[in-house]
Amino acid sequence: MFGLIDSGCSVHCKDVYQMTKRKIHPNSLKNLIHEGRPLVVGEPKKPRQLTVSETGWEGSLSVADELGCTGVSDLLEKIGRKQLAVVDLEKLEDRLDLQDALEAMKESDERFPYEQVRRELGFTSDVQD
Repeated sequence: MFGLIDSGCSVHCKDVYQMTKRKIHPNSLKNLIHEGRPLVVGEPKKPRQLTVSETGWEGSLSVADELGCTGVSDLLEKIGRKQLAVVDLEKLEDRLDLQDALEAMKESDERFPYEQVRRELGFTSDVQD
């Protein structure tokens, strides 16, 4: 039923109330129309549909909240605009292990070649610096 309501629709709140038998605040429909409003991201947004498990959805809501996003839509917008980065945890752990090893080497009198440290930590050539 709400799919009928868009910026070009002439349906009034009273008509929607008659169709749905529900109370609808007059501002609810006005909020759907973005005419005259500044665009938050500089371009109009389009409705999208995604399929995700309950655990995935709840986890996404939690991540969005932790990062100060207004919701999953805001989280995805920021990821897509490269304002947030998604990091593979295994690669991050490898990077931190290498950093720890290099810092420990700085404190040591003994010196080891960089490539030797990478080999001993089990890094392969696909890990970039």
